[in-house]
Amino acid sequence: MIISHLDSSKIHLWTTGNEILQRGYFGGELNLLTALAQVIVHEFSHVIQVILNTEDAAKSHGKLFYKILDKAHVSGMADRIKDELNSRCLDMGVDLSEVKSTGTGKNSKDFSIGQTVWLAGRYSYLNPFKVTYRKRNLKLVSLKDKDKTLLAHPSYVYSTAEARKNPDIDVG
Repeated sequence: MIISHLDSSKIHLWTTGNEILQRGYFGGELNLLTALAQVIVHEFSHVIQVILNTEDAAKSHGKLFYKILDKAHVSGMADRIKDELNSRCLDMGVDLSEVKSTGTGKNSKDFSIGQTVWLAGRYSYLNPFKVTYRKRNLKLVSLKDKDKTLLAHPSYVYSTAEARKNPDIDVG
């Protein structure tokens, strides 16, 4: 988790990165400092959610959760956590705010249900896949082995045309 937060092109892929961009937390500024502060505030909000209402805890990112998270930001608590984290890191000679996100928080690729797509990397042996559901992540079913399904962020998924240009993907 921390390593992908260090990759400026992937910070926005995390729920916490999306929260900063889509909900405007920390003024919408996404960097390693705000991302790590948001992780702390996000997880703390889960703790409060469970203590306040165990029934809503099953909906881990439901209305109650975001009410708690929003309150943490509006009250200034989140900024105080960010400022303390920043101060402690600067004391150690580390400026977390220097690692900025190069991502947009938006899916740069738009896939359709039923579309054939490809993956590079560890699941490429299951290529090709068919998109069966799409929201923030895509649910994919391998066309080689129908029992193999997985969720993938669109930034890791390739259309057939993109896959043909990628030397790591054997389209055949």
